[in-house]
Amino acid sequence: MENTTILSTVSFAKYKSKIGLILYSNEDMDIVNLFTGHKHLEVNRNDTTSLTPEEITEELSRNAELKQLAYENDLIEIHSQDTFTSYLNYASKYN
Repeated sequence: MENTTILSTVSFAKYKSKIGLILYSNEDMDIVNLFTGHKHLEVNRNDTTSLTPEEITEELSRNAELKQLAYENDLIEIHSQDTFTSYLNYASKYN
């Protein structure tokens, strides 16, 4: 089982019904590059909205391509639950 930690919510955005990452765009640009994991869109920055961490987590659980893209751009960390459980078992031996 995986546990996903969001490191930055700033790059995640919603455009109409699509959720994606704004990448490779300067902050002063009106047109931004939105990557949904499936598509690349060029959209007006003012037409995008920010997301809550809960909305991001929900979308990442549904969209494996977006999750991979966020991971590759250091916007999330993915931790294996098995690793955490193994560490707890290890630590409990010395407690």
